[in-house]
Amino acid sequence: MEIVAVEPSDNAVLSSGEGGTDSFQGMGPGFVSPNLDLDVVDSVETVDLETAEAECRRLAREEGILVGQSSGASNVAARRVAARLADPEADCPETPDAPDVDRPSEQLPLAAESPTATDGGDRRPCPLVLTVFWDSGERYMSTDLFD
Repeated sequence: MEIVAVEPSDNAVLSSGEGGTDSFQGMGPGFVSPNLDLDVVDSVETVDLETAEAECRRLAREEGILVGQSSGASNVAARRVAARLADPEADCPETPDAPDVDRPSEQLPLAAESPTATDGGDRRPCPLVLTVFWDSGERYMSTDLFD
């Protein structure tokens, strides 16, 4: 199993070691929470706010799933990881058409002396990638996210 953390590209504390500022709601507090066990995190994906919000709109429009910014970011990262792990020669089930992810998975290592991403050795040709949708998009209905 590989565990990939997701953080705002403008506030990439886990992968850069330095905080910044961002407009993500519920993500990127600018510090590493003491209840985050970095020993179980293999790598970090960063996502910018515009990409996360575009994914929120895509999920609502195409999948009927109403989620917020952090969930949009999680899904973008999951799609990048799935694209990186997929073997183009494997006979995997087809996935629904979806726009290309904004960029390939970079597998950024954690800052400081935390575990880094590895090759992973023998991988299954059809990987299973799971993500979590952290919040509903209902609280964003009063913003311009879904205009």
